[in-house]
Amino acid sequence: MSASPWLGELIREMAEGRVRGFRRGPVQTLAYFIAHESHHRGSILLTLKQSGHPLDVRSCGAIWDWDRI
Repeated sequence: MSASPWLGELIREMAEGRVRGFRRGPVQTLAYFIAHESHHRGSILLTLKQSGHPLDVRSCGAIWDWDRI
């Protein structure tokens, strides 16, 4: 999983004032997307732990997939 190309374009267009419908600016919108991703990651890890399949530290970090960026 990697960052979608549309996200960069969205942030760029927001910074240029070409996007309507977002109440916040590009920085706040990007922060929202990061927080939203964090929420899903936490939900995945909690579900696995509660079902008896906790992930090791390395796998937990791999969910973010930051090493591919």
